Amino acid sequence: MTSTRNQWVNRQLLPHMLCVTNMLLHGIDDPSFVRHDNTLARPYISYGKSDRVDIVLTNPHFSKEINGNLVQSEIEGGVFLADLAEGAELKVKTENRLYTIVTCGGARVLISGHPEFCPEPVEVSIHGSTWGGTMIRSGFIGRGMHLEFGHPTRRGRIITSPIVEVQEQR
Repeated sequence: MTSTRNQWVNRQLLPHMLCVTNMLLHGIDDPSFVRHDNTLARPYISYGKSDRVDIVLTNPHFSKEINGNLVQSEIEGGVFLADLAEGAELKVKTENRLYTIVTCGGARVLISGHPEFCPEPVEVSIHGSTWGGTMIRSGFIGRGMHLEFGHPTRRGRIITSPIVEVQEQR
């Protein structure tokens, strides 16, 4: 089978670098088609004809826990930031806090609801939702998962307690 278009994606940096190095060692002079990205960053329904590929290779042997988490995130549901209009307001209840999130476009939001990190609305970048490990669903706020975001004055990332409810305010 001949492919007219190669498109590879890997979220984690080390496996991405190993993949590129492996391709160089096997005579592929320009492995720039291997993207450091996350295919879970947008909903399946948004993929169109231009996104189609001939072969999909995935990281094999996910544990039962990871496979279960993936299935559970589909059952529990949540929202993709890309599906929300700019200015949309969400109420995100975690086990410990109630956050108000207002979308500013892309991954940028105004968030408030934490007495230390965001007692007043502060603009942050939402990375996505995680189960606490390296796997993240980019641009997604999901029930049963931890919200992860970058704060403009704090080093590293901020990770919330598990999300109990996500509601869009109308």
